[in-house]
Order: sequence, then C-alpha cells, then structure tokens
Amino acid sequence: MPRSLLFGVLTAAFLTARCTSYSEKKAVLTDDQVTRVLAELAIADGATLGLAGYAKDTMALRYYNQVFAITGVRKEDFAQSIDALSDDPKRLKAIMERAEALLESGSDIAPGNKSE
Repeated sequence: MPRSLLFGVLTAAFLTARCTSYSEKKAVLTDDQVTRVLAELAIADGATLGLAGYAKDTMALRYYNQVFAITGVRKEDFAQSIDALSDDPKRLKAIMERAEALLESGSDIAPGNKSE
C-alpha cells in the first residue's frame, strides 16, 4: 500500500477532526484502535482508486461507514482522537508507521485478530 495513500487518509481524518470542536483534546481511542481504523480506511480508499466523481464519493462514503461499523468505532471518537494526536507528532507518526506495517504484512486486520 503506497505511503501516499495512507497519508491521504490521515489528512482527510485530520481535516475532519479540525472541523469538529471539542471542549477537551483527549484521544478517546487507544493507539491500537486508531492504527486499525487507519489501516481499514486506507484499504477502503484504495478500493475507490478506479472511480471518479459521484461514483467515487458514494462508494467512499459507503466504505468508510462500513469501516466504522466493522471496527465498532464511532466517527466522532476517531475524529476526536486524531485531533488530540495531532498535538503529539511523534506518537502520531508511530501510529501511522504501525498502520503501514499492518497493511504491508498482509495479515488480517480485523479487530480481535491475535495473529500479528
């Protein structure tokens, strides 16, 4: 999975987080949860690479909603966690690197998988 794709997903998540206001910047999710959601979102984003326009937007929205449903993570919690992590670049970089490694390993990234 190209590093630029993961960066694109993270950028979209960061912008979503910045457009939402929170009274306190605190990560709601664990680093492992954020890592898994980022990896799943990168896969979902990759699934729309051959699409354009309305079809791409529609499928991306469906795929992203599926990611949050499958992982059991609320979009708002993910956005708040990304926003909080934006204040800790080293931690965020480590999470991104783990998400990239998870994608490159080809292992099942579904929650609860202990094969890693």
